Amino acid sequence: MWLSRILLLFILAFKFVSCNDNGVTGVTLMPEIKETDSVEVIFFKEPGNQRFYTYLPTRDKNFIENLVKDLDREPEMEKDENTCVKEGKIYMHKQGNIFNTVFFSYDYNSCLFLRFIKNGKLYYFPISESLREKLKQYKPLAKEPVASDKAPDP
Repeated sequence: MWLSRILLLFILAFKFVSCNDNGVTGVTLMPEIKETDSVEVIFFKEPGNQRFYTYLPTRDKNFIENLVKDLDREPEMEKDENTCVKEGKIYMHKQGNIFNTVFFSYDYNSCLFLRFIKNGKLYYFPISESLREKLKQYKPLAKEPVASDKAPDP
């Protein structure tokens, strides 16, 4: 009898701890998000394949505000990595240094998301129509990286 009570108490405690993400947003998880001053938007040439890409660095305040606003929401349920592929990623910068990477899917209507990792856990956030539209505008402006002809000095 006492063993079943201890087991019940353990299960309830575990459930309480595992459901403790209520009220959490991307900004509460990572307050630096509000200090983003520039971003690099990376578009994968083939969704899910990070090897080949185009990129666009920007300081567009409107884009950054929309990104921060979208990440200041409560996380959604996790997506299936096999059916919801990443179409790109955004390097978030603060004073010239990358502090966070946000993956996104913006063109597949069944799998629209922003996603980042914090403390080994994946957090998915809804992506607004305004951010999706801006990504669609940015994609044709993005350039392929160019290899340097000259080897770096030792």
